[in-house]
Amino acid sequence: MSYAIAKRAYDGYSASYVTAIRKGGLSIDNARIFDTCLRIDHWKVRKWKTEESADAALEKLARVGGFDDYEIVQLEDY
Repeated sequence: MSYAIAKRAYDGYSASYVTAIRKGGLSIDNARIFDTCLRIDHWKVRKWKTEESADAALEKLARVGGFDDYEIVQLEDY
């Protein structure tokens, strides 16, 4: 299993997945990926091996950059 950080879109069919964390969490890059395309585009997503490491990154994003509307998403290994 691997984990990602994402924010669900209002359409309910896609999410903005974090692709890079920059400047110590002050800025991020992300990609909007539709649920039906995640299997194809999974290589774009920044992944963490453990939920604890993803949680630490998420806390840093919220604390440093104010990105408090993202959540941890469990990914299937492709």
